[in-house]
Amino acid sequence: LVFNDADRAENDPLEKNEFFQISPFGIEKTFSKNLISSKRLFYDFINEGELIIGLSSQKVFTGLNLLFEIIKSENSNYEFSRKINWYYSSFEGWKKIEKDQILYDETFNLMKTGIISFRFPNDFSKSSKILDQDKFYLKACSEDKADQFSLIKSIVTNAMVCKEVVTPNSSNRVD
Repeated sequence: LVFNDADRAENDPLEKNEFFQISPFGIEKTFSKNLISSKRLFYDFINEGELIIGLSSQKVFTGLNLLFEIIKSENSNYEFSRKINWYYSSFEGWKKIEKDQILYDETFNLMKTGIISFRFPNDFSKSSKILDQDKFYLKACSEDKADQFSLIKSIVTNAMVCKEVVTPNSSNRVD
Protein backbone atom coordinates (compact mmCIF):
# COMPACT_ATOMS: atom_id res chain seq x y z
CA LEU A 1 0.00 0.00 0.00
CA VAL A 2 1.48 3.35 -1.08
CA PHE A 3 0.09 6.83 -0.38
CA ASN A 4 -0.36 9.14 -3.33
CA ASP A 5 0.27 12.86 -2.68
CA ALA A 6 -2.18 13.78 -5.45
CA ASP A 7 -5.01 12.14 -3.51
CA ARG A 8 -4.35 14.14 -0.35
CA ALA A 9 -7.21 16.52 -1.25
CA GLU A 10 -9.61 13.58 -0.87
CA ASN A 11 -8.68 13.23 2.79
CA ASP A 12 -11.61 14.65 4.73
CA PRO A 13 -10.22 16.44 7.84
CA LEU A 14 -13.52 15.85 9.65
CA GLU A 15 -12.94 12.09 9.44
CA LYS A 16 -9.63 12.49 11.30
CA ASN A 17 -7.88 9.91 9.14
CA GLU A 18 -4.51 8.88 10.56
CA PHE A 19 -2.05 6.06 9.91
CA PHE A 20 0.71 4.94 12.26
CA GLN A 21 3.80 2.91 11.40
CA ILE A 22 5.35 0.52 13.91
CA SER A 23 9.10 0.34 13.39
CA PRO A 24 12.28 -0.44 15.33
CA PHE A 25 12.25 3.24 16.32
CA GLY A 26 8.81 3.20 17.94
CA ILE A 27 5.41 4.28 16.64
CA GLU A 28 5.31 7.17 14.19
CA LYS A 29 2.29 8.97 12.74
CA THR A 30 2.82 8.73 8.98
CA PHE A 31 -0.41 10.17 7.60
CA SER A 32 -2.79 12.82 8.93
CA LYS A 33 -4.62 15.95 7.78
CA ASN A 34 -1.45 17.93 7.05
CA LEU A 35 1.27 15.31 7.03
CA ILE A 36 2.55 12.42 4.94
CA SER A 37 5.93 11.50 6.45
CA SER A 38 6.14 8.11 4.76
CA LYS A 39 4.44 6.84 1.65
CA ARG A 40 4.61 3.28 2.95
CA LEU A 41 2.12 1.85 5.41
CA PHE A 42 4.54 -0.89 6.53
CA TYR A 43 8.13 -0.41 7.67
CA ASP A 44 10.64 -1.82 5.19
CA PHE A 45 12.86 -4.25 7.12
CA ILE A 46 16.19 -5.03 5.47
CA ASN A 47 17.11 -7.80 7.94
CA GLU A 48 15.44 -11.14 8.55
CA GLY A 49 15.80 -10.58 12.29
CA GLU A 50 17.04 -8.00 14.77
CA LEU A 51 17.71 -8.14 18.49
CA ILE A 52 17.81 -4.72 20.18
CA ILE A 53 19.31 -4.37 23.68
CA GLY A 54 18.75 -1.17 25.69
CA LEU A 55 21.30 -0.26 28.37
CA SER A 56 20.88 2.31 31.17
CA SER A 57 23.86 4.24 32.52
CA GLN A 58 24.72 7.76 33.57
CA LYS A 59 28.18 7.45 31.99
CA VAL A 60 29.20 6.42 28.50
CA PHE A 61 30.19 2.77 28.15
CA THR A 62 33.72 2.04 26.98
CA GLY A 63 33.30 -1.71 27.08
CA LEU A 64 30.82 -4.35 28.13
CA ASN A 65 30.67 -8.11 28.63
CA LEU A 66 27.27 -9.70 27.99
CA LEU A 67 26.39 -13.28 28.91
CA PHE A 68 23.86 -14.80 26.50
CA GLU A 69 22.04 -17.87 27.79
CA ILE A 70 20.89 -19.87 24.79
CA ILE A 71 18.24 -22.59 25.02
CA LYS A 72 19.27 -25.85 23.39
CA SER A 73 16.78 -26.88 20.73
CA GLU A 74 16.42 -30.25 19.10
CA ASN A 75 14.10 -28.75 16.47
CA SER A 76 15.62 -29.59 13.10
CA ASN A 77 13.56 -26.88 11.37
CA TYR A 78 15.50 -24.03 13.00
CA GLU A 79 17.83 -22.17 10.66
CA PHE A 80 20.81 -20.31 12.07
CA SER A 81 22.89 -17.55 10.57
CA ARG A 82 26.65 -17.82 10.72
CA LYS A 83 26.88 -14.05 10.19
CA ILE A 84 25.53 -11.69 12.84
CA ASN A 85 26.29 -7.98 12.41
CA TRP A 86 26.36 -5.80 15.51
CA TYR A 87 25.47 -2.09 15.64
CA TYR A 88 25.57 0.57 18.35
CA SER A 89 23.60 3.78 18.91
CA SER A 90 25.16 7.15 18.15
CA PHE A 91 23.81 10.65 17.64
CA GLU A 92 23.63 9.91 13.90
CA GLY A 93 21.68 6.66 14.40
CA TRP A 94 22.96 3.09 14.05
CA LYS A 95 26.66 2.47 13.34
CA LYS A 96 28.29 -0.88 12.67
CA ILE A 97 30.58 -2.37 15.31
CA GLU A 98 33.80 -3.37 13.57
CA LYS A 99 35.32 -6.82 14.08
CA ASP A 100 38.19 -5.49 16.21
CA GLN A 101 35.63 -3.95 18.60
CA ILE A 102 34.30 -7.41 19.48
CA LEU A 103 37.11 -8.64 21.72
CA TYR A 104 35.79 -12.21 21.87
CA ASP A 105 32.61 -14.14 21.16
CA GLU A 106 32.17 -17.40 23.07
CA THR A 107 28.65 -17.80 21.62
CA PHE A 108 29.85 -18.33 18.03
CA ASN A 109 27.25 -15.85 16.69
CA LEU A 110 24.62 -16.63 19.34
CA MET A 111 24.70 -20.37 18.64
CA LYS A 112 25.48 -21.40 22.24
CA THR A 113 25.63 -19.97 25.75
CA GLY A 114 28.64 -17.73 26.33
CA ILE A 115 30.01 -14.23 26.74
CA ILE A 116 30.48 -11.58 24.07
CA SER A 117 32.93 -8.82 25.01
CA PHE A 118 32.54 -5.44 23.30
CA ARG A 119 34.85 -2.41 23.17
CA PHE A 120 32.83 0.64 22.12
CA PRO A 121 33.99 3.59 20.02
CA ASN A 122 33.97 7.13 21.43
CA ASP A 123 30.69 8.04 19.72
CA PHE A 124 28.64 5.30 21.47
CA SER A 125 25.85 7.44 22.89
CA LYS A 126 22.21 7.86 23.68
CA SER A 127 20.37 8.74 20.50
CA SER A 128 17.34 10.95 20.06
CA LYS A 129 16.43 8.97 16.93
CA ILE A 130 16.20 5.51 18.51
CA LEU A 131 13.45 4.34 20.90
CA ASP A 132 13.93 5.55 24.51
CA GLN A 133 16.22 8.60 24.48
CA ASP A 134 17.64 7.76 27.93
CA LYS A 135 19.31 4.49 26.89
CA PHE A 136 22.32 3.26 24.97
CA TYR A 137 21.51 0.58 22.40
CA LEU A 138 23.14 -2.46 20.83
CA LYS A 139 21.58 -4.25 17.90
CA ALA A 140 22.34 -7.71 16.50
CA CYS A 141 21.18 -8.24 12.90
CA SER A 142 20.86 -11.28 10.70
CA GLU A 143 20.26 -10.62 7.01
CA ASP A 144 19.17 -14.14 6.14
CA LYS A 145 18.18 -16.37 9.11
CA ALA A 146 17.14 -15.32 12.58
CA ASP A 147 15.96 -18.38 14.51
CA GLN A 148 18.79 -18.07 17.06
CA PHE A 149 17.25 -14.83 18.39
CA SER A 150 14.18 -16.78 19.53
CA LEU A 151 16.37 -19.18 21.53
CA ILE A 152 17.89 -16.50 23.79
CA LYS A 153 16.66 -17.22 27.31
CA SER A 154 18.46 -14.38 29.11
CA ILE A 155 21.09 -11.67 28.72
CA VAL A 156 23.21 -10.65 31.71
CA THR A 157 25.53 -7.62 31.92
CA ASN A 158 28.96 -7.47 33.56
CA ALA A 159 29.68 -11.14 32.89
CA MET A 160 33.12 -12.66 33.38
CA VAL A 161 34.83 -15.99 33.08
CA CYS A 162 36.49 -17.59 36.11
CA LYS A 163 38.74 -20.62 35.98
CA GLU A 164 40.00 -22.69 38.87
CA VAL A 165 43.68 -23.52 38.76
CA VAL A 166 44.43 -26.69 40.70
CA THR A 167 47.98 -26.88 41.95
CA PRO A 168 49.72 -30.15 42.90
CA ASN A 169 50.06 -28.91 46.46
CA SER A 170 46.60 -29.60 47.92
CA SER A 171 47.38 -27.68 51.16
CA ASN A 172 46.95 -24.41 49.22
CA ARG A 173 43.45 -25.34 48.12
CA VAL A 174 40.46 -23.67 49.79
CA ASP A 175 37.54 -26.05 50.38
